[in-house]
Amino acid sequence: MFTLIIKRLTSLILFLSIIIFFSNTGISQTLLSKEEFLNSFIEMNKTNTIIKTFTIIDTLSLDIKMIDGGIIHSNLLNAYNEYKSAPQEINEILSRYSSVISNVNKPKTNISDNILPVIKSKSFLGDLANKNASFITKKINEELYVVYIIDDSLSYASLSEKQFSSLNIS
Repeated sequence: MFTLIIKRLTSLILFLSIIIFFSNTGISQTLLSKEEFLNSFIEMNKTNTIIKTFTIIDTLSLDIKMIDGGIIHSNLLNAYNEYKSAPQEINEILSRYSSVISNVNKPKTNISDNILPVIKSKSFLGDLANKNASFITKKINEELYVVYIIDDSLSYASLSEKQFSSLNIS
């Protein structure tokens, strides 16, 4: 009888120790859903004066219309995955992904040094075309294309026809 009581007490102590450990490490912290995370991103950026509207496309995907008429497509899947790994860093993660928006309209110095070719599928181009995106491509074969992007170290954007013609390159 005494042995049974000791075993049960030991099990109870072990169970309570596990609960205390997980509550202290933050592992038991309730994570935001994808929708809540996206809404937090939008709330953080509502005061940004260069943004006109937000259009939610999918669970973690949105189009951001700028006051100058430009549209930024933002996919927050990587941001959400970072958040799940370190939920206590949510403000830093959202700030970092938000900073990309503000940097889009900053004047670029020597943009031609940051133009890179990226290989994309025909279906990817179809998705871009459906969003009325402007981009420069070169056909490799029936399924693959080179899309030219501008890499500014914080983000990348497709090189538009307008940007291409202003650079006087061919």
